[in-house]
Amino acid sequence: MISDTPDSTAEHCSACGAEQSLDISVEILTENPAGENAAFSREPYRIVECRVCGTTTKTRMNDA
Repeated sequence: MISDTPDSTAEHCSACGAEQSLDISVEILTENPAGENAAFSREPYRIVECRVCGTTTKTRMNDA
């Protein structure tokens, strides 16, 4: 797993319903770890965690 240093910024949190301070990072995740081609199923994901409520969301960068 590769992770950049989290960046703190204000963004809308769907769980809190307001502008909150969020930690944002990018990670390379394996989408199918048990599959035959696990080494080729890695994709970048945008990871967002709300500092207030702790809700974490993962968005595949290719789908953003």
